[in-house]
Amino acid sequence: MSPYAYGEIATPFLNYKVSSRILEANSPFAIMRIERAIRSEMPELILDPEGRFEKLMYHIPWLQDRYVPFGEGRYQRQD
Repeated sequence: MSPYAYGEIATPFLNYKVSSRILEANSPFAIMRIERAIRSEMPELILDPEGRFEKLMYHIPWLQDRYVPFGEGRYQRQD
């Protein structure tokens, strides 16, 4: 079953193809925009089929404390 089946959209980055310009950018503006979106919504689950979230955690260290990997390309929020 698709992980999207019962979830709710929590950030504006659901479609990777549409969001790739922001998600692939290493500019401070792009990182700040992603951080703001995650912080405001604090999604329970982050799906990362492209493998970008680990690199993002390097730039936004508090994500390492809040999200743990489980399975390939999936991160679960720790409360």
